[in-house]
Amino acid sequence: MRAGRQVRLALILFVAAFAAFSPALQAGFSNFDDNVYVTENYRVQEGLTAQNVAWALTANHAANWHPLAWMSHMADVSMFGLKPFGHHLTSILFHAAAATVLLLFLARATGDVPKSFLVAGLFALHPLRVESVAWVAERKDVLSVFFGFCALWAYAGYARKPAAGRYLLVAGLLALSLMSKPMLVTAPFLLLLLDYWPLRRFGDAKQNRRLLLEKAPLLALAAAVSVLAFLAQQSGGAVGTFEEYSLGARVWNAAVAYWMYIWKTVWPAGLAPFYPHRGAETSAAAGIAALAGLGATTAAVVALRRRAPYLAVGWFWYLGLLVPVIGLVQIGEQAYADRYAYIPSVGLYVTAVWGVGALVERHAALKKAALALGCAVLVALAGATAVQASYWRDSETIWRRTIAVTRNNPLAYIKLANALQQQGRGDEAWDVLQKALQIAPDYSSVYNNLGSFKLAEGKPGEALPLLNKALQLRPQNTPAKVNLGIALLSLNRVEEGTRRLREVLQADPGNRQANYNLGVAALGAQRYGEALKCFETVMETDPSDISARLAYAVSLVHLGRAREAIPHLQEVARRDPSNPDAQNYLRQLQPQE
Repeated sequence: MRAGRQVRLALILFVAAFAAFSPALQAGFSNFDDNVYVTENYRVQEGLTAQNVAWALTANHAANWHPLAWMSHMADVSMFGLKPFGHHLTSILFHAAAATVLLLFLARATGDVPKSFLVAGLFALHPLRVESVAWVAERKDVLSVFFGFCALWAYAGYARKPAAGRYLLVAGLLALSLMSKPMLVTAPFLLLLLDYWPLRRFGDAKQNRRLLLEKAPLLALAAAVSVLAFLAQQSGGAVGTFEEYSLGARVWNAAVAYWMYIWKTVWPAGLAPFYPHRGAETSAAAGIAALAGLGATTAAVVALRRRAPYLAVGWFWYLGLLVPVIGLVQIGEQAYADRYAYIPSVGLYVTAVWGVGALVERHAALKKAALALGCAVLVALAGATAVQASYWRDSETIWRRTIAVTRNNPLAYIKLANALQQQGRGDEAWDVLQKALQIAPDYSSVYNNLGSFKLAEGKPGEALPLLNKALQLRPQNTPAKVNLGIALLSLNRVEEGTRRLREVLQADPGNRQANYNLGVAALGAQRYGEALKCFETVMETDPSDISARLAYAVSLVHLGRAREAIPHLQEVARRDPSNPDAQNYLRQLQPQE
């Protein structure tokens, strides 16, 4: 009877979550990393193959190591091609499934089905989830959390009846979660919290030591993935330096961010995919006040741990699971992000639902009223989520909404300009970039995008000062370095342009644009061996690049290796039958065969 009730509630929750996020099914791909993950990623576009699975297991592409996420995108392409509907459908299904598993885990661990339903409902239907679910590139989030909740459900079974097989199931599911996104690297500590409540496995000193030792293999697994993730982010240039973000700025921002997530959980208005980091502008006073509030709250829940253990567990769930993304190790340029609250916010829901439940437990009328109010809140959140999901319809809508709800957000203007330029609305795009420059005159990426815009117009002379300014503001701006090299080559300043591109390749040997343009310069200077190596690297990165393949074949011809060049020329002719260069070379070479 009880199992049947859980299944019915799980089904209701699944359907409600799917309905709330259904507006995302009408969305396209966005220009916020969806190109990197899907639409311009040839590995993903080839679908799920043995070769691509091997790539996924070893790649640090997009400054991340998350092989299961790559495989998921590949599987979507195999099933749906590049139709965004299918990609969004998969994300929504995984999110709805994660919510049902959370319900089953909490019900299994606590025995309280109504409270478990409310917590799972808050997770499933809150607008803070929209970024993780409606953004295709964030598939890693829904995958990671789905497998993470499965690991918690399996752990509740293991705690009830320990066995080696059950432990291995927990470890395997956690590994799948970490291979999707290394968010749950603090999972061993979360399991210790769950041992305290609701599993109540803590006992004497010997028992507690055993619990600690029990987590050692999981801790080793999490540590290994943490190292892989950090190395991937560092190699991709995603880790901010202390010159960009001082230790003080990181600490103050982290403290404030904890409270921002709480505020957005309570009042989910003005949500956006990017909130800019203020760096040195972050107020020390605000940071100290935020730290004091965190300390006071922590002291209070610790003091109440015996009477209300759920308060401490929920609070430390929230604090601990945010540690990897709170910004002490700064990844990217954001101050905080809605997606980072995806699983940590469950701790807040546990604290709120069990806390209110304790207050009304002895009053039947209040208990019914609280349950009714909780269900009403879920309905309201579902409506707000549907509205928020509709903003992800296309790139222009996303970034216009972001500009409307955030202040001084130059990245939003840049992304909007990129979207407009892609639609052929160049004049509007230029005006948007000028607005970005007005609000952020010291933001390197604005100047790089202005320079890139001028390069696309065929005006390298006008691009040059803009790109120099971008590098003056941020010397490690790799896209600006590449664009500067291209501009110099276009102005026939070959030696300078070549030197700039070689500097890029010293730090990033696989950089596609730098290799291609350096190869073009080498080809023009009749340095065919150097050109061949450059184009070969581009083709290793993206075999679908027709221009690089043609240039590679031309380099082979000039090196006297015509026989090797012919298959590449034939491939270019097959993909682009109207390409005159490929056809001319084939006419010249094939009779020789």
